Amino acid sequence: MASLKEQLPRIPDATGVYLLRDKDRKIIYIGKAVSLRKRLSTHSRSPLASKVSKIDFIRTSSELDALILEAKLIKKHQPRYNISLRDDKQYPYIKLTGEPFPRVLLVRETLSDKGKYFGPFMGGSARNLIALASRVFGIRRCRQTPLKKRNQPCLDYHIKRCAGPCAAKVSKKEYASRVLEFSELLKNGLTKAIEKMNRQMEKAANKQDFEAAAELRNRISWLLRTESGSYSGSRYFVSSPKEKRTALLELKEALGLERTPQRIEAFDISNLGGSKISASMVVFKEGLPYKSHYRRFKISSRGVADDTLSMNEVVFRRYSGSLSRMLPLPDLILIDGGRGQLSSALKALKEAKADIPAIGLAKRYEEIYVKGSADPIALPKDSAGLRLLQNIRDEAHRFAVKYHRLRRKKVLADQAFDNPL
Repeated sequence: MASLKEQLPRIPDATGVYLLRDKDRKIIYIGKAVSLRKRLSTHSRSPLASKVSKIDFIRTSSELDALILEAKLIKKHQPRYNISLRDDKQYPYIKLTGEPFPRVLLVRETLSDKGKYFGPFMGGSARNLIALASRVFGIRRCRQTPLKKRNQPCLDYHIKRCAGPCAAKVSKKEYASRVLEFSELLKNGLTKAIEKMNRQMEKAANKQDFEAAAELRNRISWLLRTESGSYSGSRYFVSSPKEKRTALLELKEALGLERTPQRIEAFDISNLGGSKISASMVVFKEGLPYKSHYRRFKISSRGVADDTLSMNEVVFRRYSGSLSRMLPLPDLILIDGGRGQLSSALKALKEAKADIPAIGLAKRYEEIYVKGSADPIALPKDSAGLRLLQNIRDEAHRFAVKYHRLRRKKVLADQAFDNPL
């Protein structure tokens, strides 16, 4: 009987699910890993190692597929060391409620109700999948009653974490389609979900329903990024050194840059309801976040909520004042937005006398706008360069919204202090 450590050489350095069996060939533990070999090498140094006589494994095409397969196998086999948790806590499940516009929830037990349950999931996997449900599919998490049709949707709608059923921003049919797509992803895995969505996208395009086709394309793009990058809920970063180098070289070629954009700075405006307008600047160095150089800005509203004016202000402040001397200048500037936002940023760069290449990345079709060209650049959806730009743009958005929330929270706290009950 070979020990766990002795079996490691036959284990691949690949993503998948592993099953640990005891001397009676009974499954005692199931886990997932981005690298099966590395994960199992850590088990070889744990108390569990002495109880393992055989390792089985199943390769998967992505970490997300491994996560879903792990949940199915745990539910089926209920291994001893998966279900014996401290404090008798249960592994979390994902629940889609039985409401007309279902919510996605994390729960610790399953009930005999109209809801649909998926899992159980280990660690933070359930929370990551719930983030995926809201970010990619727009499934709501709040308790607002959609039938009331509020005049203004909640914050999640504005930051693109919900399709907005509470304010009738999405039809019941469209919302049900999104819920079904997410359900099938949890049941059948990433590959089959993408294949079905591709067929739906082609069908919508053939019917000249280009808006529906674009929505499906965007969801497919997000899911493809979970397959090719590292999955961690709502944030996806280009993973391997080879992919980073490829992404940077692709951008140099596609954008006609004189040098590889080793340092990229990105700007985004957070403007919810016109109050406390905020802006962010994030920095990626050699394809990775360089957080010590992140900056955030309070924007002078000038009596009007205008993202192009706000973009002009923040870009000018970055490249004309003390920050221009304090921080290195980038090889490329990324603006969250299309032609209008880019034009505003270019005017600011001219006023600041900063000769730096700048581009705009428009969310709807993920097209790149460049100076001096009427037509945007459309990189292939599986392009490493496009994925990197999307990662940077999304990080700038996250950072801007986080600061905006902090500012609004402070205002509410001050109001409560000034006007106690």
